[in-house]
Amino acid sequence: MWENRICGHADVPPESLTMHGQNWRVHNEKQRRVLQAMLDKVGFVKSITVSKRTNVILDGHLRVSLAIANNAATVPVEYVDVTPAEEAEILATVDPVGDLAGTDHAKLAELRDLFETPNYDVDAMLDDLIGDWEPIDEEELKPKGAKAADGLAEMELKPYEHYDYLVVLATSTTEWNALAEKFGLQKVKVSREKGAPKVGVGRAIRASRLLEMLK
Repeated sequence: MWENRICGHADVPPESLTMHGQNWRVHNEKQRRVLQAMLDKVGFVKSITVSKRTNVILDGHLRVSLAIANNAATVPVEYVDVTPAEEAEILATVDPVGDLAGTDHAKLAELRDLFETPNYDVDAMLDDLIGDWEPIDEEELKPKGAKAADGLAEMELKPYEHYDYLVVLATSTTEWNALAEKFGLQKVKVSREKGAPKVGVGRAIRASRLLEMLK
């Protein structure tokens, strides 16, 4: 039903390929770091899409750019036989079509538990995609012997209790895990059911204890 426009595969020097002059995707430094980390760990799992007629790149500009910067000998290429007008259409639509997909936060969270992320940028990217969703773990919700003098299982201060305080917001799982490890805090996972209010689970630690840890 659909015509197969793929007409060949090859491993070619990245310098031999031509960047499309109308490539509209802007690759920032954060994206470069994330892709670099994934290439370093896994390698190429997707070919560069190149027009057979003109040798211009239609998909994979950043991968080719990183390959050149890292002195890679070759990159995997998938050639397609398309007209110049079709080149423009592919360049304009292939990436945005992928961006239209939604996110099953539960499945992505499960996937994340199956491997170790290579660096902070990749971990932060997954944090952003997963968002606030976390599965309920009843065992982790139970207090585990925290001393009242050092930390409280919940933020139990009442409005009439006049303590001076410093609030530190962990806006990602990565940040929270780092704080929890640094200060020996209990890690807590909270469900984010659809339609449920987004209420964070807090922790309190006395200034004396925190200052002792920071020495």
